[in-house]
Amino acid sequence: MSTLLIEIARDAEASGVDVSMLRGDLIAEQQPGRLIEEWRAGLGLHRRHRDLGESIDEIAARLHPGSVLVVDDLHFADALSLRAVDVLRRRLGLRLVTAEGLGRDRDADLPPVWPETFIEVTAVDLTTTGMIMREILGGPVAPGALARVYGKSGGAVGVTVAIVESARDRGLLRLEHGSWGVAGRTLWSRELMPFVDGLLIGCRETLRALVRHTAWNGPLDLDALTEKFGLELVEEGVERGFLTTASGPGETVLQVWPPVLVDRFRETPIRVLHRREAAMPSAFLPGSVPHSGERNEGAILARTFATHLEQVLPGLYAAWRETRLPAEGLAYLTEALGLASEAERVDRVMADTRITMRSPDSHELDFILQQVAWRLIEREDEAGAWKQLDTLAAFAPHLAGSVSAVRALFERCAAMARHPSTSTASTTRSASPPRRGPRAR
Repeated sequence: MSTLLIEIARDAEASGVDVSMLRGDLIAEQQPGRLIEEWRAGLGLHRRHRDLGESIDEIAARLHPGSVLVVDDLHFADALSLRAVDVLRRRLGLRLVTAEGLGRDRDADLPPVWPETFIEVTAVDLTTTGMIMREILGGPVAPGALARVYGKSGGAVGVTVAIVESARDRGLLRLEHGSWGVAGRTLWSRELMPFVDGLLIGCRETLRALVRHTAWNGPLDLDALTEKFGLELVEEGVERGFLTTASGPGETVLQVWPPVLVDRFRETPIRVLHRREAAMPSAFLPGSVPHSGERNEGAILARTFATHLEQVLPGLYAAWRETRLPAEGLAYLTEALGLASEAERVDRVMADTRITMRSPDSHELDFILQQVAWRLIEREDEAGAWKQLDTLAAFAPHLAGSVSAVRALFERCAAMARHPSTSTASTTRSASPPRRGPRAR
């Protein structure tokens, strides 16, 4: 089970809440009722029961209103078990904390229940990526190495951990003159192949073909992709997180996500041979930069960042100034956080964005979480961060459980930052696919 989910479960148990912990896997995915059997066993019941309704009644008798169920790798859970969980959630007010594989939500089998709110921990920013790298490597990180890792991970924590650990073990990241820097022209190694391939487990072949094609040739114009693969498949790629918009010259273009997929599919022998003879496609973002031993990837990355910022940041900030609303503020912060040149504007957006604590919508919740992370990381203001979460819980009591789960997550991150030497073991765990979570439901 992922480290953060374990910490959240421990904190919930310490507060006297009943907690059950389950995990999906490839066997559970193919065996209807597998997670229900595991849950029954954990509650001291016989694993199997012929009647599903009676089985649910027996589980309900062992739980209390407000009990917490923690499910890791939710995307591998069988549909029958998830529907049973949905019944119990509605009946008892069961609270869920889950982690899902990137691009593989299970909302069809486990839909949201009003007035519960999904709080999704999204990709981290440049500053937080640097903190994670320092935690794994045990020392300062050179700006070039940070930019390279962030350009390949896209801020996905699991991808960041995998890239950094692999590069360190392969000697692609080295400690020189007191800081960790890139030792070669690339951070890609074949050891990353199983990890990256794991991101696409469970995807139908047509979607995999779309991702491969975009990785080989992208970024690509939306119309061209739609003509080749159909609008429905392209929409599925976007909805599942494997395609994202890139900054193009007056047109909508798409690239694969996370960016490390570019390296994975451009590393096939056929593509390597083809690359030596064919012109390379243009790169709009750092994640689009193709690996090539004959190109200065660092220079391309720096130029790409500069071009992207010149094109995007002024427009995003101007859009926020017109509305002062969370949605526009989030769009700007996604690009600006971690950049010294934008520090003054970031402070203004954090201070002047209009938010409502009593009935926050999804954009406002995301903005509040971004403010909390900013206070912790940029301002080192733990008291202010906890006060903001406490205020949210007080004004929106229906979110109290979700806020508690999020606070436990942030407290763990803050503890890691304060005491890196004591938390390295729990952080530098074996790489697993990037998560859509933890989610507090």
